[in-house]
Amino acid sequence: MAFDKYINGTDELQAMMRRIDLDARIVVLGDAAFSGSNALSLYDYFIYGQEQEHLEEKKLHYNFINVPEFWEIRSEGWRGVIYDMGCRKADIYFDENHCVQRVEWRMEDGWIYKIDYYNKYALKYASEFRDMDGNVASKAFYSIRNQEIIVEQPQNDTVTLLENGCVKAFFCSYAEFIQYFFEEAGLEGERVLVVQEQEGLRLATLQSNGKSLWECVLFSNSELLDRYVGMEGKNGHRFYAIPEEYPANSAKGEALILTASDQLEGIGYFIQELPEVTFHIAANTQVSDKIWNLGKQQNVRVYTQISMQDLNALWEQCDFYLDTIIIEKSITRSILRTKRIC
Repeated sequence: MAFDKYINGTDELQAMMRRIDLDARIVVLGDAAFSGSNALSLYDYFIYGQEQEHLEEKKLHYNFINVPEFWEIRSEGWRGVIYDMGCRKADIYFDENHCVQRVEWRMEDGWIYKIDYYNKYALKYASEFRDMDGNVASKAFYSIRNQEIIVEQPQNDTVTLLENGCVKAFFCSYAEFIQYFFEEAGLEGERVLVVQEQEGLRLATLQSNGKSLWECVLFSNSELLDRYVGMEGKNGHRFYAIPEEYPANSAKGEALILTASDQLEGIGYFIQELPEVTFHIAANTQVSDKIWNLGKQQNVRVYTQISMQDLNALWEQCDFYLDTIIIEKSITRSILRTKRIC
């Protein structure tokens, strides 16, 4: 199961799947700078490989960013600023503990030409290079030794994979790069993508050899799903997480039927198959012998010429209301039992 980005609930989802005996590997396709230990990041897989097992998580305080000699780092409210001879060179964005998340480098005219990103290992893992219009021209991902490992060019939709400064593989599309990752990491079986933000729609539409990369695409909200359907997506579904615990079931097994007819399709079947349910059959008129005889069953109560007061009391007492519309027996039985456990 692949996520467009890492969120705090990603590891919780994996735990949920284990509870229902579903064996699935969680993969994060977007930047996973602060992802949990249970998630496999596409970028970390290529950037760190086996070395990741020996890395320790630590924080990088903004005062310890490497800058040229005599440059100055100051704290200005909710961010840090790097100065050279009074000239503003970069803005530092950090979390509530003043630990660095990204550094935006700028020219004197305010153009942000590069953004450096830092991860949970206090390493600069990526740099984003922007043109004068603010568009991402390229993005480079670095190894522990600050060597380029992955270079993306979004405008051309190409990805280059490097090893020791040499080109190891070149991909004509991001979809080819993801396909290569799945094969290299040994991720076989059905591929399910979970989209949580609008940017993830780009991943949802990726194709390899004319086919979608995903057997199923799950969306965290209906608006994203509607947009995907509008893009002619055929395999999108709404995602609902299963809670770890359900509230206590207080249902007592009381079912109300309000009728003006004795044509209650399948009522004998329900009475026999669901002895634990008490059926309260109410009518605002006299009832026929057919309905009256049902009251002889141990789990049936019949109310003739019922008053509004008594009907309101039954409505509050009963857990379920069964309409007199003819429904397929097996379906109705399933619905009734499903409601009881919810």
